Amino acid sequence: MDNSIKEKIKNHILEHGFLLEEETKTFLELQGWECERNAHFVDQDVPTESREIDIIARNFSWYKNFDPKRILVRFDLIIECKNYKDPIVFFSTNKTREDKEIFFSKELINFFTTHDTVYVPIPESQNKKVISVAEFLKIDKYHHFFNSNLKATNLNLSRVKSDYSFSNIKLYEATILPLIKANDWYRADRKNSVKLFAGNSIHVPFSFIIPILVLGNDFFEAYFENGELKLKKSDYIQFISDYRSKNINGRFQIDIVNKSYFENYLKEKVDVTINKVSEVILNNFQDIDRFSHISN
Repeated sequence: MDNSIKEKIKNHILEHGFLLEEETKTFLELQGWECERNAHFVDQDVPTESREIDIIARNFSWYKNFDPKRILVRFDLIIECKNYKDPIVFFSTNKTREDKEIFFSKELINFFTTHDTVYVPIPESQNKKVISVAEFLKIDKYHHFFNSNLKATNLNLSRVKSDYSFSNIKLYEATILPLIKANDWYRADRKNSVKLFAGNSIHVPFSFIIPILVLGNDFFEAYFENGELKLKKSDYIQFISDYRSKNINGRFQIDIVNKSYFENYLKEKVDVTINKVSEVILNNFQDIDRFSHISN
């Protein structure tokens, strides 16, 4: 084979994230995650077709502290890997108040269990009130999704190294949209899975999904502070997006991670979230089990 052709093939592989997928998958497996490469899901906007997401990584933890009940805490990482020549700019805004208002929507945090809500006693009263399990567990204190005030809501490719125009690359469609659609499908899958355990006297699942975009190229965060435009190079950004179509209607949060930070991201964000959320579930499970009921 002609050397120039070989070089072109190698460059194509390096530029399009194939090696990044393999590196990410290999690292996750070494950390004990169960990984599936090129996982298929159904695009609800085109339900006759299946699409691929680069990696699905799963982490299962069984706890037997409440004999005979066994608690399952499951985390699924939905991962798309991309590599571009040019840096990407994410445009962020302060979403703290809005996030707090919509926090207890299970869809935003991708949290599913057999019980939607909990009956809890009202202090100094014989009455009870109904709150969501997420609110009861105060997951917003422990889940890394809520550790950042800035949320990116838009993105674009900064033409620095290449001479193509922005319109030639549909960046949102190539990076964010596949994760939204995969997230939507896996939400439905997790909902159906936990329903199978409803009324089960032994197995009690708590399931979480975290969508992640791993980028091999540099990216920046642009935002306004005191009326001045700020631009900073970043290795981790939280992206939030509303998506509306005939079959998909929801809000989605995605972690954007640079490949150089991915190892630390897994330790500092994902592992910490898993450990803290698992701990709070175990510490409060008896109350959940005693007061819970399943919402329709």
